[in-house]
Amino acid sequence: MTKRVLFAAFLALIASLPSYAVDVTNSSPEGAGSLAYAVQQVNIGADNTININHPNVGTITLTRELTLESDVTINGNGVTIEGTNERRLFTITYGHAVFNDITFTGGNAASGNGGAVEVANKSSWAEFYNCTFFGNSARDYGGAVCVTEGSNDDITRLKHCSISGNTAGIDGGGLAAVSGGLRVYSSIITGNKSSYDIYAEQSQSLSS
Repeated sequence: MTKRVLFAAFLALIASLPSYAVDVTNSSPEGAGSLAYAVQQVNIGADNTININHPNVGTITLTRELTLESDVTINGNGVTIEGTNERRLFTITYGHAVFNDITFTGGNAASGNGGAVEVANKSSWAEFYNCTFFGNSARDYGGAVCVTEGSNDDITRLKHCSISGNTAGIDGGGLAAVSGGLRVYSSIITGNKSSYDIYAEQSQSLSS
């Protein structure tokens, strides 16, 4: 059997592996059924999809920053994830994170980048679809989202998103790419407070 056939068989096996989902069933900051618990399950490899689609869940108020350490898709179905203006909402330290149909507000990176979400490692990247960011802030770069140490190969993307009313202390009131690529498609980015709505280091990739 040739190497090409073996490789094709390997890809087919990977594609056939099941995906596992965990449901968020309440708005509690912690405990079974919460978003924090779902993230914990993803990080230990028990699940790779989080579904937030329950009549009891409209707004989730986080009392601590959630760290994503594994591949995950979070389907928000219109949920609002809010902070208390004391800490960032999400940090992605490893893997590929996909966020669908979520509003992010009240995140505050008081000592760094990315008020709502920070892509913080070269082994991590993110995609945002139909998401809204407002009322988030960062001391340095990226009031809403900052790619601080992202991958240049797997580029963080935003599509059909709205980013307004966010603040950054140095630059990129809405979005920033300090190290790593960032692409924006069919999105509204306006009214963010800093020198510019979007900031990218000169050597980094920024396209729309």
